[in-house]
Formats: sequence, structure tokens, C-alpha cells
Amino acid sequence: PNYPRKKIQTMIVPCMLEYEGLPSMTSSKPVGRRKGDSKGRPDVPKLTVRNFIHVLENIVGSLEYVHVDHSVIVQFLKQLFYYINGQMLNNILLRREMCHWARGIQIGFNLSQLEEWCRKKGLAEASVLAEIAPVYQTCKLLQMKKTDVKEITSVCTHLNPLQIQKILTLYINDLEAPVPHSVLKEVARMGGDHTNPSQLMINLQHMHSVVLPTSSPDVNFQELTLPSKLKANFLAKI
Repeated sequence: PNYPRKKIQTMIVPCMLEYEGLPSMTSSKPVGRRKGDSKGRPDVPKLTVRNFIHVLENIVGSLEYVHVDHSVIVQFLKQLFYYINGQMLNNILLRREMCHWARGIQIGFNLSQLEEWCRKKGLAEASVLAEIAPVYQTCKLLQMKKTDVKEITSVCTHLNPLQIQKILTLYINDLEAPVPHSVLKEVARMGGDHTNPSQLMINLQHMHSVVLPTSSPDVNFQELTLPSKLKANFLAKI
């Protein structure tokens, strides 16, 4: 869905990654300003996770207004959440200031509001929420102790070893020692061989397959009459 994706594209990072809904939980390292950001400009309102959810509400509301089948809306939201997760995770993997324990708490809080919206809309299907599991697990990785590889991999089941290694390498925290080099080496060894390499970045162009509902319409075609103005005399009842 290109139109909805374009509509939310510029909002994902400021609303879901950079927005600090928990003022008391702020990382000591400031978030870098990107070109076009409203941050620091008093004349432009700061985007929040509520702005993001409002846009999603309008998109889903438009589909419900024209009576799109619920199963199709769920599949549509699944694709949209895949894109949201990809944008968020790719940004985290490229921006060191995002790899902080306090930032993990903030992002997790924003994701929880998105999940709560899904529940209120009756769209909290497992297939939908599974699409944001990788970035959710990234938040947990940023908050947990990083000395036990088995514990790390048991928590980060939706992240591959290359992504885990990258996040641990970028991780910054003034309150504890850096991630042990032995942990980084062990995670690196889990990365697989050259025949099945791990992929670092999420492919944002990937499209899930769509299954259309096949339920029969509540229409008796034997009693259906076409208006004469359609000039459909070439049609015959079977």
C-alpha cells in the first residue's frame, strides 16, 4: 500500500523513535537532529505518538467506511506494521544515540501505545503484532544485562545474530561497563556461514501475500434485475 506508506513515512522516526513520552526517562546523549526535523523549532509543533496513531486511525477508518472486509484490513495493517518495524529497526541500527537503555524504555513505551490502539480497534491479531516484535525485542535488548549470550538470544528470537551484534556494538551507557568483547565474539560466531548469511537491514520493499475472503454474498442472483438504462440485453440468466 504505497499511499498509506508514504503518508506515515516521515512520521515514523519523530513519533515512534525520537518522541519521549516519559520525560523522567531521558538518555544523557541527545538525539541527533535530521534535516527537516521540527525539533528545536518553536514555530512547528513537535510530533508525538498520538499524532501517529491519529493518522493510522484515519487510514483504517477510511477502509471501514467503504466496508472493506475485516480480514483484509488485518492483512493491510500487517503490511503497514512490517514497514513501521523496518523503518524503526533500520534507524536504530544506523544511529548510535538510539542504542541506549533509556531510549529502549522510551521506544517500548511508544510501541505499547500502538499496541493498545490495535486492541481498542479489535485489530490486535497475533499476525499484526508479530510484525513489530523485532523492534520490541530490540528495546528489551537495550534494557537487559548483556553478559549472558544464551539469555540474550532467548529474548531476541526475532533478531538475527548480525543485528544483535550491531546493537551491542553501538550500545552506550554511562552507568555500566561496555559490552564484554567475549559476548560480541560469541554472537558473531552465531552469524551463520556464507551459504546462509544474516541480513542486517530490513528490506522495506518486501510485500506480504494477500488472501482475499471467499464468503458468498447475501444476494439472490435469481431475483436480480438489471435496470434497462444499462442496456445489458446481451446478458442472459443461467
